[in-house]
Amino acid sequence: MAAGYSPPTGKVLYSPFRLVTMVMDALNLKLKGSEGMEIKGSPGASWGLPQGDLLALEPWNMMDELIWSPSISDQHRVSAFKRENATQTDVSEVTELKQMTNVIQNLVESMDVLKKDVNLQKIILQAEHEQKIQVQAVDLYSRMNDAVRDLEIAHKKKISNLRRSFQMQLINALAVLKAKCERNVLDETNGSSEANSSSAAKIHSLKKKLEEQETLILSLNALILEMEENEQPKQIVFESEDDPEKERLAEENREMKEEVDVLRGTIEQLEHGLKQKEMRIQELDVDVGSMKQKLEKDQKTIEKLSSVQDHLRAELEEKSAVIARLHQQKEEMENLLKTKLIEKEREQMRLKKEQESRLREQEEKVLEDIQKQKQLLMVETEQLKKMPQEAITPKVLKADVENASADNERLLAQIKKLMFIKEDNEKNIERLRKEIERVNKTWEKKFEILKHSFHAIKDEMFLRQSLHRQTMNLHRVSLSYLEDGRLAAAPTRLPTKYNIGFTTLPLPQIGAKPLSPTQMTHFTESYTGLAEEDMFTNDGTNVSQ
Repeated sequence: MAAGYSPPTGKVLYSPFRLVTMVMDALNLKLKGSEGMEIKGSPGASWGLPQGDLLALEPWNMMDELIWSPSISDQHRVSAFKRENATQTDVSEVTELKQMTNVIQNLVESMDVLKKDVNLQKIILQAEHEQKIQVQAVDLYSRMNDAVRDLEIAHKKKISNLRRSFQMQLINALAVLKAKCERNVLDETNGSSEANSSSAAKIHSLKKKLEEQETLILSLNALILEMEENEQPKQIVFESEDDPEKERLAEENREMKEEVDVLRGTIEQLEHGLKQKEMRIQELDVDVGSMKQKLEKDQKTIEKLSSVQDHLRAELEEKSAVIARLHQQKEEMENLLKTKLIEKEREQMRLKKEQESRLREQEEKVLEDIQKQKQLLMVETEQLKKMPQEAITPKVLKADVENASADNERLLAQIKKLMFIKEDNEKNIERLRKEIERVNKTWEKKFEILKHSFHAIKDEMFLRQSLHRQTMNLHRVSLSYLEDGRLAAAPTRLPTKYNIGFTTLPLPQIGAKPLSPTQMTHFTESYTGLAEEDMFTNDGTNVSQ
């Protein structure tokens, strides 16, 4: 076919270069569609997509692009100044174009499948993300509920504590008011103490004086008002300067004003003194309340100390019983050890005597046998001497020699057996002696441990008794009220007859060098009787109210 020939009708076949560029543009658009990329200088540069998501791309059909063409003279704009005109395809390029078309169709199908997979993966990721968000939201909701519940519980506890504290404060205040009212009623009705009666009488007299002064002030004020009302018409009627009545009234008015000023000053002084007395009474009430509280605390302390004393007494009795039991056990063990030692010695002596007697008997038997053998030999020798020389035959001599050698061997065997028995008995004696020494050392160690524990118990008893004596040194407490008899500022502190407190420090030997166990033991042994007498006396527990 000619290069410049173009059929009038039919489908347009693109050149291989254009098909390759179209495929490359399609692949780039599918793989980089999220950024709308373009290939510069390629015919498919006009296919650039706007910015968007890859998943938002519509499916693209390559076959429509390849098949559809309005005319063979379709022109494709490359740039602003050049055009690419359609040309006739060569016959040799048809096969390649078909293969390329098949490849492109496969690519398009693969791209559709890939897009479906991507959409499915997107849906799965969204579902997983929503599920995770829901789980975290539920967890956060539960934690917030727990925190709110904890806060509510803590708030309720605080409110209950505040209510309890306020209730206790109200009860204490009511108790103080009740005590004050009872004390005032008792002071007014009974008049038990002279100081209270004198102060009440003074207050009563001062109140009477104050009432009299108030009545006097009221009468004077009424008189002044009357005089002022009466002065105005006099001033209107009598305008003469030489009126003696006017001067007299003015003088009386001035004197009355001076008296009123003096009375007002006296009233102010009396009110000030009354306020000071009331403040003094309030301070005395506060001091009495504090003293009562101290007395109650001291009473509680005394009760605690008495309970501690009973507890210590019970502990001391238990420890003394334990010590007595230990002494008894020690004596029993010593007696048992002595009896065992005596029995062991007796047993050893008996065994030794029996062994010696057995050895002596065996030796005596051996000696008797030897003597008998000697006598028999002597008798035989004498008989042989008496017999003629011919009668002595070698057989008889041989038999005698054999009998003598057998007897000697038997005697040697018996001697060896006796020596073996002797060595065995000596080993048994040595073993028993070592066993006795080991038992003696064990019991000595046990007695040493018991002795140390006994000394430690005695030291602890002495320390507790000394601490108990120091805490029991409480003085008697009494209350007294002093009146100075003049209207002045009350002292800031009441003088007390006795001071409440400890005369000595609770632990005077904290910074000192500690005693050794032997010194502490001797000290406890020397002062045990005195400590027990001080512990069981009840003189320190009496407090006068």
